[in-house]
Amino acid sequence: SVRSGGSTTSEEADISSEGSTMGSEMEDAPRILVLLNDLRCCVGVRRWEQDAAVDRLKNHREQTLHPKTYIKIMECLNTLGLSQEALSWFRSADVHGVTQGTRPSTCSLYRCAIEASTAQKDYVTAYKILLTMDKRGIVGNLSTYLAALKACQKGRLLDAAMEIMQIMLVRGVRMDGRAYHRVINTCVMCGEWEEAVKLMDDMRELGVGADASTYNAAIRAHGELGRHKRALELLDEMEAKGLEWLDDMKAQSVQAGTSTYTAIISACVKCRQYQRAQELFMNVLSKGIPANAKMYSQVLVACEHDRQWQRLLNWMLDRQNKRIPADTPAFNAALHACVATEQWDLGAQYARQMRGKRVPFDAQTYPLAIYTLGRAGHWKQALQLMDDMKDQRIPRDAYSLMAAIKACEEGRQWQRALRYLKEMQEQHMVVGASTYNAAVWTCAKGGRWQNALKVLRSMQHHGVAESDNEFLAVMTVCEKCGQVKQVVDLLEEMYNIGIQPSKKTYRVFLKACEHGRLWRPPMQFIEDMLKEGLHPYEITTVGAIGVQECDKVGQWQRALELLKDLQAKEVPISRVGYTAGLRACEKGLQAATTLDLLQHMRAHEIHLDAPMYTAAICAMAKGGRWEWAIRLLNEMQAKRLVANTNTYNVLMGASE
Repeated sequence: SVRSGGSTTSEEADISSEGSTMGSEMEDAPRILVLLNDLRCCVGVRRWEQDAAVDRLKNHREQTLHPKTYIKIMECLNTLGLSQEALSWFRSADVHGVTQGTRPSTCSLYRCAIEASTAQKDYVTAYKILLTMDKRGIVGNLSTYLAALKACQKGRLLDAAMEIMQIMLVRGVRMDGRAYHRVINTCVMCGEWEEAVKLMDDMRELGVGADASTYNAAIRAHGELGRHKRALELLDEMEAKGLEWLDDMKAQSVQAGTSTYTAIISACVKCRQYQRAQELFMNVLSKGIPANAKMYSQVLVACEHDRQWQRLLNWMLDRQNKRIPADTPAFNAALHACVATEQWDLGAQYARQMRGKRVPFDAQTYPLAIYTLGRAGHWKQALQLMDDMKDQRIPRDAYSLMAAIKACEEGRQWQRALRYLKEMQEQHMVVGASTYNAAVWTCAKGGRWQNALKVLRSMQHHGVAESDNEFLAVMTVCEKCGQVKQVVDLLEEMYNIGIQPSKKTYRVFLKACEHGRLWRPPMQFIEDMLKEGLHPYEITTVGAIGVQECDKVGQWQRALELLKDLQAKEVPISRVGYTAGLRACEKGLQAATTLDLLQHMRAHEIHLDAPMYTAAICAMAKGGRWEWAIRLLNEMQAKRLVANTNTYNVLMGASE
């Protein structure tokens, strides 16, 4: 719509008040203001209407207009995004000599031209326009210099920004926080960290207040310079002033926000403020600010030091879902988390990803990857990494050798395991119990009982405390290789040095005794087995042999007590055990106990043979129950079992 007339507007009055001396050039001022209003009304309508309004305005370009008229035209065009047209009007004003005047409004013309050049991304031209203004002796206001500094910041023209600072100093224009902020950000964008820090210090000395954006740039600069404590001090100072740096990030470019977060999170990690680094990263995710590879790596390291294993693995998965490539520190942290949480398959997956993506392995990666691959069953790949370490001349430390021995255990590579163990001992490395344990089991699974026993002795020689597990490994391979005496000796050794055997160890021992029919260890083994919770049927054979052995060494009381314990625990007793018990009753003159045993045997349908009858008859006769002795003799004869001479002698002696 075109405004056809009416009362004088404030814009017209403003121009007329300063332009009464300019003559005929002011005659078209009202018409131009009407055209500007028409142009503003074209926003959002068809393009041709806007172009027509611009063309109507061009008809007045050859006239000499008042500076404020030029300013309003250029501001309107800049607002509508027609920066190229705005620059054309600036050139027209320059041709008519308006840009060389000394009026206060002249510098605003230059400001509009600088903003138009900045909008055109012609940052060098914006800087040159300011230099032209200065050469003509025109002292710009703060807004003009801020516009030029903004162009330098966007164009990363650090030298130009520093020169503008000098011009402001010479012209007596005091720099405020906004001006410092733009120069400091230019320094940060150009990687001039020292200069950014220096400018921040100048602000503090001059008492110029810094906003959140300036703090962000300074924090990033200190972070890049490795001054992590100072970066955190600035963060604390900023938060103490109530400056919300997270909200301020929204006003900046995505790249600047991500870089600042990365710097401050890195500073937290370097200063061991791991929890704070994680909190900041959670804010990054909640605010929707994209995280880069370095930020992810730093926060994963923070989780690793803080032992937040599941959070670490979750963020590693999130990183992969976003297809952000991981570097060596990130994979190291993830592998460490897999080891800590015993997620071997996931750890092996990460190790294979590193090789597939050609992420370099370092001294920390190799042992972690070897360990996870070995525990996941990929022992060949694990041992290949050991060869890679040797080829790349990376020193193999105690942890990598221990991990390799663990891998050898999975693959039963006892020769390589012994070679790695020897390497550790020759280099005077500290060999822990877990390493010896892996070496012992590797030899055991490989069927090498001599080597397994040798590793156990080496462990004892070097003063490393052995446990039931190492003895179990040696006893297992000895039992499988038929070395029954070694099994018994090892169990006795465990008792002598105060190591409590486990259920598994006792089972190996019982199996060896059963196969070798050997009994020589102390009788308390059986009681300990029962205390350890072994099922009664598991110790049937050894229990019977125990009763027999007690009887042989003259410990009839002990034999009977053991027999009662076995009965109370419902341990099935063999014929050998019952026979030994009856003989013990005979030696102890225990007629009543003999009767109990006979009843127990009949209840379990155990038929007496000649040795059992003989022992029972003798026990009854010597215990004064000769009538029971005669009854048993008759029963024995009825079964056509022949009593020996000693049986009759005992009966005759009892009858006398």
